[in-house]
Amino acid sequence: VISDIDDTVKVSHVTDRARLMDATFFQDFSAVPGMAPLYAEWARQGATIHFVSSSPWHLYAPLNELLRQAGFPTATLALKQIRLKDSTILDLFKDASKTKPPAIEALLAAYPGRRFVLVGDSGELDPEIYAGTLRKHPDRIAQILIRNVTNAKPDDARFAAAFADIGSDLWQLFDEPAQIRWRPQ
Repeated sequence: VISDIDDTVKVSHVTDRARLMDATFFQDFSAVPGMAPLYAEWARQGATIHFVSSSPWHLYAPLNELLRQAGFPTATLALKQIRLKDSTILDLFKDASKTKPPAIEALLAAYPGRRFVLVGDSGELDPEIYAGTLRKHPDRIAQILIRNVTNAKPDDARFAAAFADIGSDLWQLFDEPAQIRWRPQ
């Protein structure tokens, strides 16, 4: 499983900058209800979890603590590399379509015999990034799961475009973890 963090497993409110800042810098981190037990069940069934996020490495400690306290299984974390003292600080604002695909590609290269499920949310570019990954690696991606944080519908123009040539059996928009159809095989 390759999973996003913000608004997929951690309540972040990325579509609302003021709420995002509050959730990141002023409030205790909180897990999306139901996601930790789901990921723990997947791990018990043999899945390995890898988190890929556009959050900076500076948030590693509190993110790791949230994941641990919420009951997520042990996982790898790939976060955005930035330094406060050089031009990489500008990468903090770099679009996820530039930062997530290389991290996903690295995981696919590191585990050539594995198939993956990609889990993200509708708040930013996860549907488009994951659909592109599936097109590039159709034999490696078993399923795409998108947590609905924007009150979207599966037949919205955005999803019609993102998943235009991808069968409806390969992706799912869900509101609650209990709705997810995929289970490790």
